[in-house]
Amino acid sequence: MAVDSTLIQAANRALTSTQASAALASYTAVAKARLDKDDPGLAAALYDWCHALMICHLYAAGDPKTGLKSFTEGDISGSREPGETIWLIEYRQIIEDFQPQEASEMEEVQRCDAVMGDFKLDQVDGPTFYTED
Repeated sequence: MAVDSTLIQAANRALTSTQASAALASYTAVAKARLDKDDPGLAAALYDWCHALMICHLYAAGDPKTGLKSFTEGDISGSREPGETIWLIEYRQIIEDFQPQEASEMEEVQRCDAVMGDFKLDQVDGPTFYTED
């Protein structure tokens, strides 16, 4: 499966088919380059979905309001990090969820008394109860 205007419309239902086709033509190469850099080894379907999300983000980033921290749309006002879009947030979440898990640092820790012999836990010479002559 490859990214097409239908998948872009599925990611951003506000786009018309003409807008989705224009976004596809304009941002496919840039979105693919960014995704290839971030790709942790996604399955084909998720790769295509992230590609579509990045295209939608780049398309929306062209709107001057995207760079603003606070915004008002009719009766709704809100705030977000400058340059953040819902498509970028979802894209980052998918990439983060599929990053290879690193080994815990605690797995490499070994207690200092783990290889001690019997009755050597306190590392002090025990009392001598008899002497050999």
